[in-house]
Amino acid sequence: RAVGGAKSHGIILPDADLEQATRDIIGAAYGSAGERCMALPVVVPVGAKTADALRERVLSEIETLKVGVSTDAAAQYGPVVTATHRQRVSDYIQMGVDEGAELVVDGRDFALQGYEKGFFIGPSLFDQVKPDMKTYQEEIFGPVLQIVRAETFEDALALPSNHQYGNGVAIFTRNGRAAREFAARVNVGMVGINVPIPVPVAYHTFGGWKRSAFGDVNQHGMEGVKFYTKVKTITARWPEGEVADSAFVIPTMKSGRHADRAQRSDGTPAQTGCGKVLRRQRPPRRRLYPQRPEACARPTMAVPLDGRRMGDHSHTVSRRPSSRWPQGSARR
Repeated sequence: RAVGGAKSHGIILPDADLEQATRDIIGAAYGSAGERCMALPVVVPVGAKTADALRERVLSEIETLKVGVSTDAAAQYGPVVTATHRQRVSDYIQMGVDEGAELVVDGRDFALQGYEKGFFIGPSLFDQVKPDMKTYQEEIFGPVLQIVRAETFEDALALPSNHQYGNGVAIFTRNGRAAREFAARVNVGMVGINVPIPVPVAYHTFGGWKRSAFGDVNQHGMEGVKFYTKVKTITARWPEGEVADSAFVIPTMKSGRHADRAQRSDGTPAQTGCGKVLRRQRPPRRRLYPQRPEACARPTMAVPLDGRRMGDHSHTVSRRPSSRWPQGSARR
């Protein structure tokens, strides 16, 4: 498996806690100077009123951000990795201006006193970004936040779903029904509900969709264990009683309480697959759900290549939304 690019979106519904959502977005967009695959460089407010209110709050938060060196405990993010990358981010900012987006905050001229040769870029903010702009379609990988305005919920849902990258997405709302519908329909691999960076804990899988990932399995969780696991399958039968005729078909086995109902030649009931003796013959009851094969087998064991024995007790799904329902005062 190979991990590709990313362009995570943050959807802001009109009923969201704007104070908490703004602080979450600021940290997710500018933390690590935007140089992480799960950064949140695009925010999508739904409705003009929500967009205007969010923009004012983001501007207020940007004014308080402190850019510094790693030894400064008060610094909230530092320089980008190289001079080449600093120039690349600056070029994207200029490209956004040329494409017609509104550059609200320009961080290209930022310089840290005493570290004037450092690869620093101040926080930058774009508004009125459109989906057909190259700066929206590509990953900038720097401290640049783009506001893409949406009129309706459907418009906001379509933006991350139609983007070439599908690593992560977040929705900020107090409406549980809207959150569930969004998580079910959005074409993105990891979903956060009031969680700006939806990285799941390690026993669930990590991975995006579309051009954000290439391969058949995800990272972490049981999919990671399976990647390093060789599977061995053993089929066994212990003969009892008369010798059976030759079998010219692939053998099949039944499992469960109603397996092996054939009688012995002396008329006594045969043993079932679970080792129990059936005292009377009854037709099987109809089950609402099929009986699990594990009923007649020991728990499956996954054996990694290094020889350790690990119980297959973890459970995961292909996409597990991470959620948080805000209460009380906002925090960063």
